[in-house]
Amino acid sequence: RVIGESDPINIPFKTTDKATSITNYFMSALGCASSNLTCAQSKTVSQILAAQTTANAQALSDDKWTTWALVERPTIDGDLITAEFSALVKTGKYNTNANIMWGTVHDEAGLFVPQYFPDPLPPANVSGALDIFFDANRTAQILGSEYFQLNSNDSDAVRDLLTLAGTEYYFLCPLRYLSRQMTKVKNVYNFRFNRGRDIPLVGQSYCSSSTGRVCHSMDIQPVFASGDAVPTIAQTGDDARFARQVVDRFTTFAKTGNPNPKSGQPGVELTNPDVTGVNWLPYDDTNPILELNIQSIMSNNLENASCTWLDTVFQYEFWLQIPGNSP
Repeated sequence: RVIGESDPINIPFKTTDKATSITNYFMSALGCASSNLTCAQSKTVSQILAAQTTANAQALSDDKWTTWALVERPTIDGDLITAEFSALVKTGKYNTNANIMWGTVHDEAGLFVPQYFPDPLPPANVSGALDIFFDANRTAQILGSEYFQLNSNDSDAVRDLLTLAGTEYYFLCPLRYLSRQMTKVKNVYNFRFNRGRDIPLVGQSYCSSSTGRVCHSMDIQPVFASGDAVPTIAQTGDDARFARQVVDRFTTFAKTGNPNPKSGQPGVELTNPDVTGVNWLPYDDTNPILELNIQSIMSNNLENASCTWLDTVFQYEFWLQIPGNSP
């Protein structure tokens, strides 16, 4: 059995008080007492959707560090979910029998940036732009770091800084931390997509593949080898070649728990030189990552300095927002 998930790794599970708060916002928006389920069940679908929008906006105002798409998340109820995921990893109380391969795309946060800022911003607006994710103190801390500075030669420097900071803080760097914990139990394999495909969901000019950016969800077509499945979207020979490489890696991992095909393995993966030409190393303290492209390569300590700063100085939301979960 294979389970595929898309998870914002640095957005922690909800505590019960946060879950209660959004429930109260929702019931209030419906005009119901917080415990009156019968009242809520009497409302129309339109009323429920409108109340959800209102409740989400109020909860997002409380928790600026999350996003509009992730207000509603699993709750640490002490029964089904006993702790925040990072704490479960740290204590080995997760499914340690599972074979894990996970990763991100090069410019993961880029999908969300133009939803807030459809056009380039002047450099003077950088603090206000970062303020959509962080409070004033955290914004100042980011901008005071040597790793997250505006590029004076970049005509879209503010949005590009948001993309960089968001990608490293919410995706790439916390994944490194969790991977190092998991390798104490079993091999983990990490990847980063440096090539993607345009699809309608990410077709904005900021994230189009012609810019060189690989934003959130631009890995979907290669992963599912669906390059000709979307109307108006065609694929080149390189697109098909890349999709074949990705599929061969993923299917090999699904069959064996190792993304490197071996002799005697059923299937055609061993016939693909794009796969057999690169030995995908399991994760360790040198932070090895397979950088997926037409010609993929292994990298060590990718973005190591900035990730170390985030690990040790700025720190992650799954540490800061969950009581008692600091490293």
